[in-house]
Amino acid sequence: MDFEISLSRDGKHVRVRPLTGITADMAARFAQAAAKLGAQNNICKLLVDERGCKSLSRTMDKYTFAYSGSETIGLTRNWQIAVIKDPGKSEVDFMETVMVNAGFEFRTFTMEDEALAWLEQRAL
Repeated sequence: MDFEISLSRDGKHVRVRPLTGITADMAARFAQAAAKLGAQNNICKLLVDERGCKSLSRTMDKYTFAYSGSETIGLTRNWQIAVIKDPGKSEVDFMETVMVNAGFEFRTFTMEDEALAWLEQRAL
C-alpha cells in the first residue's frame, strides 16, 4: 500500500501518511479510506502528514477533487482537514485555497502540534 491510515491514539481523528509521491488517484483512495474509517467511528476530523512526499497531481486534479470528487467518496464539508507539509511546499497551499473556496474546513501546517491544536479547537 502507498499510504498508512489509522485512528489517532485518542480516537479523535483519522491519520493518513502517504508513503510515496501523491497522485490524484492516491489522494482519492486515502480520502475515501479516511471517510470510511471516520464514518465507522463517528469522526469527521482528518490529519494528513505529507512531509517528505512530493505532489504528483495536476492543478486541475486538485480543483476537481475540491469541487466534485471529494463528496463522491464520502469526504463531505462536515470534515475538518489538516495537512502537515514540508516548509516551502507551495502546491499544498493551492489545495488549501481550492478546498476552502469549495466550502471545506481545510488548513495546511508545517508543525504537527499546530495542526493538532487546530483540529482540537472545534468539537464535532
